[in-house]
Amino acid sequence: METSPPMRALLMLPLLALLFAACGDKPAPDDSAPVKSLGKAELEKPVVAEAQPDAPKLDAGVAARMAMAIEKTKDAFDRAELYHKAKSLGAAGKALIPVLQKGLSDVEGVARAAAVEALAAIDATIGAAAASKALSDKDPEVRLRALAALDSLPAMDIESIIAFVRDEIDSTVQLAGVLVLEKKLTAAQGERVCFILGALDPKALVPCVRMVRKFALKAAVPKLATLVNCHDEDARVAVAEALAELGVPDKDALKGLVRALTDEALSVRKAAYAALKKLSGKDIRYNPEADEMELEDAQSAWKEAVLGK
Repeated sequence: METSPPMRALLMLPLLALLFAACGDKPAPDDSAPVKSLGKAELEKPVVAEAQPDAPKLDAGVAARMAMAIEKTKDAFDRAELYHKAKSLGAAGKALIPVLQKGLSDVEGVARAAAVEALAAIDATIGAAAASKALSDKDPEVRLRALAALDSLPAMDIESIIAFVRDEIDSTVQLAGVLVLEKKLTAAQGERVCFILGALDPKALVPCVRMVRKFALKAAVPKLATLVNCHDEDARVAVAEALAELGVPDKDALKGLVRALTDEALSVRKAAYAALKKLSGKDIRYNPEADEMELEDAQSAWKEAVLGK
């Protein structure tokens, strides 16, 4: 079925809104397809309706006609477009809540996602409940839009988001969840980062490691030690820098950093060298830009110096 330009634009909206401004495309270390580094971006926030006693009421006839149009529309993208129009009404669209709630069970994910965002824009309480339920939707796009909706609301159940992030299997959705936590977690909740650290896809690690550094989570060092040599260059750099900053000379962390002295990426070798110097208090001669044989010789010297063998 051929979709019209507005429909195609609507289809692309969640991806453009929820895949973030990036540091650039980098080839994956395992020769898989290029991935987008998403460390610094944010989720798009749906407009949140706040209590406005003097907000204009939607004409009952308009609401009825819109509800009828939604009921009659056979195409999922058309329904999603109507839900998007309902979202733009904000608090004035409360009369459409029943039909939007029905849209949460739409057979197509694009429509379910639009219904979630519309409910969040119209009523914060109902929207929060709808978005929380949508976190278990089978469609990754719906889960992404549900996270965006929750991120926009004034209150959030942090524990449910932490559990969601830990169990999420889609790397893009998991990254989106970590970015939400990065913005919402307080210092008092910081220790909860350790609960998800070992369960993350490497592409979701960078913002999580930023939280480790922000909250100075020394308890995270043992898990960081297992991630020094993970399959993402940016994450390996972030982990090495975090270990240096936390200043805990964990034996497993030192082992991982020594291995990283011959990493394929220059940025990782530099970060590992700096971390080893700080954690060990030693400075064995090492040139991160040397050839492979020299790197291996220096690695052996570092291994003997910090691990005793």
